[in-house]
Amino acid sequence: MINSFNIYRPGAPDYTNGAIMGLNAEANEVEASGKTVIRMTAGQAKDDNGNIFGFEPFRKVVADVVNNTSANGLAAYSSPAGDPELAKMLKERILGDSLDKLPEGVSTSEAVVPGGTGALYTALSSLDGAIVTPKKVWPNIAGIIKQLPGEQRKVEKFNLLDSKGRFDKESFVKAINQARKSNKNINVLLVNPNANPQGLSFNESELEDLKQAFVDLDLHPDENINFINDTAYRELTLANGEVKKDIVTELPAFMKAMEGKNFNVVIANSASKMGPFFGLLRLGANVIVSANKDAVDNFKGRIGGAVRTSVSSVSTLSQAILKEVLKRENQSKAQGRE
Repeated sequence: MINSFNIYRPGAPDYTNGAIMGLNAEANEVEASGKTVIRMTAGQAKDDNGNIFGFEPFRKVVADVVNNTSANGLAAYSSPAGDPELAKMLKERILGDSLDKLPEGVSTSEAVVPGGTGALYTALSSLDGAIVTPKKVWPNIAGIIKQLPGEQRKVEKFNLLDSKGRFDKESFVKAINQARKSNKNINVLLVNPNANPQGLSFNESELEDLKQAFVDLDLHPDENINFINDTAYRELTLANGEVKKDIVTELPAFMKAMEGKNFNVVIANSASKMGPFFGLLRLGANVIVSANKDAVDNFKGRIGGAVRTSVSSVSTLSQAILKEVLKRENQSKAQGRE
């Protein structure tokens, strides 16, 4: 079995074209030769019998929620921005220790949104301006951008990796500066850790390069950067222990380095990958982190409308299940500390 969550540089064939895509191309060649290819993706984890891996311990939680929750708690329409209690729990789960380490004056806001894909759509729908992405991205991102309300957005692209297989800081800055020529609001989108489709997780040096790239932009007072970090695979990636630091763990340092600038970080998260909940809980979360309270309030005010125009409202039953899962998890952690 190939661990596609962290395909690193050593020995990765033609890494600049993306390790995961390279593996896919190799599989296509093998299949074309008449041999059988068994395809597995990180989209959902299944055991050797084709069953969702690790789900059985959660079956009782689902049953308990269904049997012990009122009809309104299961079937009434949800608030457009989701259950506030669950949203707060997700923010605390996503940001972890970074939440308490944010510089003074930095505030946050959060919302429950429809799935990881929905988290990207609602984030971009709630933010105006040009969009900057890697040249090789998850195909759905292009579709999301085309579906955004209003006039078609200007899109600039950069090479995620240079010829040595490292984060291409020069290409990154060049794309942002190109977007700045005609836009005051710039939305920079990165999938990390486990950039899709490259399978790349930034190392400590690259995280420093990324932070310095934002600093070097020397933003004007009327310019605004929204750094959107898609963390869909974060928990799966960090779970194997190979990645110790990422954008979220370094968030306090990013915010400190950008003090005095209009710099906002928006997390787009997929709650369905916090456990074996792939098709059960089509939930995600958006969390904005900013020293600009107006930016936080504006995002908070627009996120509900973005949900309404995409899926109308988030599943109340799914939220009830996830909230119970997180409550039991928090209780278990608390008992372990006692």
